[in-house]
Amino acid sequence: MEQCRSGTGLVARNSEGVVIASKAVVHDNVGSAFAGEALTCLEAVKMGGTFARFQSIRFVHVKRF
Repeated sequence: MEQCRSGTGLVARNSEGVVIASKAVVHDNVGSAFAGEALTCLEAVKMGGTFARFQSIRFVHVKRF
């Protein structure tokens, strides 16, 4: 099975739409598109955990292609 690279970009905004955090990660040895999506979800959950003081967190997936 061919292994590929996957890039993940995350942006956290407050209720007014102001960016309060951002993160970019490159994953090596990703076996499939599904695995890349799973890694993106994992990074979002890890990033969301740092904002525990907020009342709500909403994750929105934006497909680029």
